[in-house]
Amino acid sequence: MAEQDLKKAIQERIQREREAILNQARREAEEVLSQARCEAASLQDIYLAEIKKNCLFKKARELNQINSAVKKEFLEAKEKKILEVLSSVKERLKTVYQDKAGYKPIFRSLLLEALSCFDKSVKLRLKVNLSDKELALELIKELKLDTQLEALASIEGGLKLCDSEEKIIILNTFESRLNKFIHELRQEISKILFG
Repeated sequence: MAEQDLKKAIQERIQREREAILNQARREAEEVLSQARCEAASLQDIYLAEIKKNCLFKKARELNQINSAVKKEFLEAKEKKILEVLSSVKERLKTVYQDKAGYKPIFRSLLLEALSCFDKSVKLRLKVNLSDKELALELIKELKLDTQLEALASIEGGLKLCDSEEKIIILNTFESRLNKFIHELRQEISKILFG
């Protein structure tokens, strides 16, 4: 019986040790799981923060792209409106040019202004549109100018005055004058249309 008791005592001891080892293993497993959960929660917070940061960055970039596209469209629309106004101005200038009675004093002023750029001793060539030839001849006689006259289809609304060798050329047309002030005119149109 002693053998039986010994065997039973050994089995009980083994059982207790096994229970102790299992309990220790469960505690350690629970600690590892608890630590893993904490680390997972921490990593989850880090990843969520990184994802939020990336989303905010992406959102900001997309908003910037949208804003840039809107600004571009606005600038294109603004430029189109300015060009429409400039086109309208050019059309109005053509009506001034076509009104011969109103155009004569303007043409005379353009010629006098161009003449002021030359010394009186310089031999001049006056180039005008074909339709302005008679008006130019009349002014040449009136102003007693010694100048050669050329009528060209390429000049419209004004004149071109140069020396005989064309070293000095004064282009005094509606278009050249408009182009001279185009930058300021564009700014004024922009202010009027868009504030």
